[in-house]
Amino acid sequence: MNNTPTYPSRPDEIAAEVLAVLDGQGQIEPISERLADFDLETAYAVAAAVRRLREARGERVVGRKIGFTSDDLGRVRGWCSDLGIYLQDDPSSVRRHC
Repeated sequence: MNNTPTYPSRPDEIAAEVLAVLDGQGQIEPISERLADFDLETAYAVAAAVRRLREARGERVVGRKIGFTSDDLGRVRGWCSDLGIYLQDDPSSVRRHC
């Protein structure tokens, strides 16, 4: 019997899993560590899917959080673009996850 967990590979499936965690249903292994093909494009697709799920349950977007970095730091960290997330009207959407 194979006990290896299977993980979602489509953005909508990953988004559903992420939303469950944001709703307080536990923790998950970092997606980037379990899906070798999880890249920046997929991450943005997941973020868009999370936004759609949250809007479907009545939450509304109230802004965006955009992270900027210097070119030097970006090169050191391997970042090639600025990062951004949507902020919902649910106060938990801006809580820190440490």
